[in-house]
Amino acid sequence: MNRLNELMKSKDKLRREAEKPFQTREMQGNTHLRYPQFSECIRHFLEGLEVPVPAEKQLEALFKKFRNNNSTGITVEDYEALIFRLLCFMVASGEVKNPGKSAGGEERDKKWREEFLKKNQRRFDEVYEWGKKLGEGSFGCVYLVQHRAEMAGARRPRVSKVISKSKADQQGTPHERVREEFAVLKKLDHPHVVRIFEDFEDDKNFYLVMEQCKGGDLQDAVLHPSTRDPVEWEWWVSKVIQQTLGAVSYCHSKGVIHKDLKPENVMMTSEKKSRIQDVHAVVVDYGLAEMFRSEFDRSKEVAGTPPFMAPEVWAGNFSKSCDVWSVGVMLFFMLSGQLPFMAQRLQDFPQAVRRDPRWADIGGASSQAQMMCFRMLHRSEAERPTAQELLKDKWFDRFSDFNGTAPKVLPSVQFKGLMQVNERSDFEKFMARLVATQVDAGQQSKINEAFRALDTDKDGTLSCVELKRGLVLLGASSAEAEKVVRELDVGKTGVISYTEFLAGVMDLRRKSPHERDELLWLAWQQFQPNSRGLVQKSAIQEQLAARGLTVADLPQSFLSQLRQGRADGFMSFDEFKKLLLVDESFSLLKSFCVR
Repeated sequence: MNRLNELMKSKDKLRREAEKPFQTREMQGNTHLRYPQFSECIRHFLEGLEVPVPAEKQLEALFKKFRNNNSTGITVEDYEALIFRLLCFMVASGEVKNPGKSAGGEERDKKWREEFLKKNQRRFDEVYEWGKKLGEGSFGCVYLVQHRAEMAGARRPRVSKVISKSKADQQGTPHERVREEFAVLKKLDHPHVVRIFEDFEDDKNFYLVMEQCKGGDLQDAVLHPSTRDPVEWEWWVSKVIQQTLGAVSYCHSKGVIHKDLKPENVMMTSEKKSRIQDVHAVVVDYGLAEMFRSEFDRSKEVAGTPPFMAPEVWAGNFSKSCDVWSVGVMLFFMLSGQLPFMAQRLQDFPQAVRRDPRWADIGGASSQAQMMCFRMLHRSEAERPTAQELLKDKWFDRFSDFNGTAPKVLPSVQFKGLMQVNERSDFEKFMARLVATQVDAGQQSKINEAFRALDTDKDGTLSCVELKRGLVLLGASSAEAEKVVRELDVGKTGVISYTEFLAGVMDLRRKSPHERDELLWLAWQQFQPNSRGLVQKSAIQEQLAARGLTVADLPQSFLSQLRQGRADGFMSFDEFKKLLLVDESFSLLKSFCVR
């Protein structure tokens, strides 16, 4: 019974149990269990739990069901989903009792967002409808797309980057390099790093689904400025540079250097005519990015776009400071409309970047803006400040009171919701995180402001100390703040990521019924609803297992649904919402029922 309870309470132990059959000598190099291997390992597993073993025909049916139309056999993920569903059934049928609260703070919790953003195994056109083509590059095209299972009356367009495998082959780019770019993006969690929602792969293409950048790229924004007023323009420039440096600082703290920062790779998720205070920029295209293991690592792989490459990149020996240089080139371009370093021939660029730019070209900007640019374009890496240091520059403070009032750190409603995060059930917190991975960061302006204000060391995350200090300054007691911090730190790493903060602030209980439905529908889409908007209960269990929910965290209402719900094995969106009606003390949240 102890082993059974451990599997229901610990996602790490459940994963290790699922991996056991794949670690035998017989399975070396194989990623799929065929029926004889499956039959042997499931019998051994059930006997170990002292659970009756099904007849041969039932085992064959289980194998066929869980291999998900894969003729090769059952994967680790398939086998884990099978064990998860078996444990759910045992609790729902009353054979065993729910063991209570899950372990929490496990190894899988440290990478929970990456698990939530796993590759979608369905065909892309089964999930999304194609819209108009937005652009075309050397590797493929970018399209506007719409989820097929969309809530009635809602329009939430997304963008899909389609990378042709044949074109990648022609360019000499290994397919694994594309997968590595996707993996890097899944690791990065910051409001100003382009937000991805899921990815697909088939025989012909890779597909990456991202938030829509309605305002175009920085190149277009500079060529067609939204204002002719020089003070307003510098305010706009400072916002974009601050947000770009925020993304760079965060990436560097995670050991990622971009290596190809340029105006075409900074895009606006905000509309072109947005107010300056609502401008939201994101850094895109991590195709050339490198991962550094330590702050002392150097790279020798010369790559990038020539006018934006630092002197040390041309020398073939550089660190992450090369990204700061590139942002400095962009700032010069934004303030003057001219590039500071140009050459007629590629081989002349190493000399061009060693000459001083024409500083008079940015003479119309404030002295603070000019000094910022000068510091970023220092030819010596040792003298060039880091992105984290630059974010503390007083130039960014110059416009914080532009409208006479500084922005509040967090609106009172969101603050109250955040302070009550420990009252939510584990299932509710899990769903809030699932929703948070699927919302556009560009639409969360107040939350983004709060995140930036609380991040006092400007590394792109909130340490537990930073968040606790900020909550106390907002009026929370030290004990209350400590509870909130513990709840938000899912992986017990001492750091709260952007999406963890977003999930904490996004209190579903305090939303209007319509807002709540729109957000919960984002989670519902992850369970693959059919054309009637219904989802198989088995699919919900499989998706929850894949994302690391434990059986212990499932609400009793869901387990009851497994036995007493619809006879056809499906669940509706309204039934799904009711799963969130009960918290851990089983008190009804009546506001969920309001229409």
